[in-house]
Amino acid sequence: MGRTKQIVKNLKESGAPRKQLATKGAKVANKALAKAMGAKKDAGVKKPHRYRPGTVALREIRKLQKYSTEPLIAFAPFERLVRECVGECTYKELRVSEKAFQCMRVALEDHLHSILEDANFAAIWSNRITVKPKHLMLVNYMRNHPAGANPSAKS
Repeated sequence: MGRTKQIVKNLKESGAPRKQLATKGAKVANKALAKAMGAKKDAGVKKPHRYRPGTVALREIRKLQKYSTEPLIAFAPFERLVRECVGECTYKELRVSEKAFQCMRVALEDHLHSILEDANFAAIWSNRITVKPKHLMLVNYMRNHPAGANPSAKS
């Protein structure tokens, strides 16, 4: 790095015009960097390949939708959470089988999927792509207050 600065400094002292200095300095710096990286003689520095934002995420979503049937929630953290909740509800430690944990995990994922699906419909309805907390609150409200029930009406 220090060497390229010296080269550019020497070029400035030679009295060359500014435009030529910028291109000469850049060429010298690129050659020094390419040489340090072990590239061929007149090859430019190649930037690593990057996908556009969102491309990798969409590919991952497609992959998970196509091949995945296993639950997405990790087993160990889910088991700790359930044991903690059960411990708070009861005074003694309950024993829960592994099959019961699997059933709870599948049921939870199904419930979350349906909530997020409805929230996505609410986001689309409001001409948005992103699901926001207000969409989840709307889904929660609509599930707890069905269309036929009027909370203010007395029977």
